[in-house]
Amino acid sequence: MLNQRNFDSLYAGFQKTKDKVIDTILKQVPDDVAEHMANSEKEFLLALRSVIDRSIDKVDEGVDKVRKAKAGPEPTAPPPGAGPTGTEGM
Repeated sequence: MLNQRNFDSLYAGFQKTKDKVIDTILKQVPDDVAEHMANSEKEFLLALRSVIDRSIDKVDEGVDKVRKAKAGPEPTAPPPGAGPTGTEGM
């Protein structure tokens, strides 16, 4: 069975392997290409962050709707100039 420690170890091994492969590739390409590849990876991660942030916003919106539904309708304020009930025309 895969527990958290085993998963973390496996993940760390994949990360090390990925880093070695990328380092090997980057050593074979010109500097400007390596820089472009690194910037491309960064842009991908930023795009992924945006998707995650938007997903979190949608969850927050759903939570707000549930809270408002449980709280019931908001009380309405009387129109400006209206006094307390029963004092009209005094």
